[in-house]
Amino acid sequence: MRKDYWFKLLIFLCLPVSFCTNEFKYELPKVDPKVAILSINDPENDFLFEITMAKPFMDSIIKLNSDCKVDLYEDDHFLTTLKLDMALYNKDIYNQRFLKFSADSGLRFIDGKDYNVVVKYPGVDPVTAKTNKPVRVKIKEVTWTQYDYDMPKWYSVVEGMVFQDVLSIKPPYIEWTITFDDPSEIQNYYRIGVNYQYSCPRSWSLNTSVDGRLQYASSSLPDPVYMHSQYLVQNQLEPYEHPLFQYTKEIMWNNNEFNGNEHSIKILTPRPSQITGNLYFYPVLLKPSNFKYIISLYTLSEDYYKYWADRWKFLKSSQILDPFAEPMIFHSNTSNGCGIFAFSSLDRDTIEMDVNY
Repeated sequence: MRKDYWFKLLIFLCLPVSFCTNEFKYELPKVDPKVAILSINDPENDFLFEITMAKPFMDSIIKLNSDCKVDLYEDDHFLTTLKLDMALYNKDIYNQRFLKFSADSGLRFIDGKDYNVVVKYPGVDPVTAKTNKPVRVKIKEVTWTQYDYDMPKWYSVVEGMVFQDVLSIKPPYIEWTITFDDPSEIQNYYRIGVNYQYSCPRSWSLNTSVDGRLQYASSSLPDPVYMHSQYLVQNQLEPYEHPLFQYTKEIMWNNNEFNGNEHSIKILTPRPSQITGNLYFYPVLLKPSNFKYIISLYTLSEDYYKYWADRWKFLKSSQILDPFAEPMIFHSNTSNGCGIFAFSSLDRDTIEMDVNY
């Protein structure tokens, strides 16, 4: 009797396990790989066109075929065939995740022109993408004033930001007002970037110029749409002898509320003395000089803006752990593949300031 009892109990306990095992059997659907492109180009950088392969998550090994051809067209007229960087391709013979293409250094992209690419990858139908290089909108006026302000939270958590040590003491900042005339009857998209430049002697006979990207904040927008920008600092001072990347969040917006009118945006930056103050701790260095702010107003193509706006939405949603959230699909202007091909145009204004300000 006791043996029957334990036998029945064992069967009872095993049944749920058996049911669960059968109920959750699932096979992932087979997905054919797609050619994916990434080419987002700003005027101050060299043109770059990257190709990878969008494959199932479990298939982590990617070895792309170098027998790939990329043709570039301007207003539907053949312009050039892009060059594959074979030195980079041969760097890793087991896992070729990217093909990187470039154009001749003399090639210039013209505002207002349409550009399209045709990617011919072995074994798949041609992949195409088309976009427009927008006509640049010029800065009309830049004014500034000293301003006491508690920086927004999103400003202080930027990876690689170099001014976190001054945020707690609430020093005065500079509030910039950048004004421009928005073209009428055209949907336009914008972005702001700020550089700082100055000179500093390493000795009595040798000067070093510094050019870095500056993180700023909006004084009126509590939660702006932004994109991440990666900038290579030039000629960084000791102890950073080697090139150093800086990461900034740069505000983007459209002209839905001011189409065809004059528009101003206000941003906050640290003062020159906050940026160069740490140099006084180096006994071999002398006082920095020739301090400049460079305000960059980017006019973005629609594809450029929509892609980065989707990335911003993705970053925002990823901060909230929601198991029922809908999957995010980034904007793509690619046919028979996926990815983004886009341009911006640029206008700049330079403001010189006393380094002690």
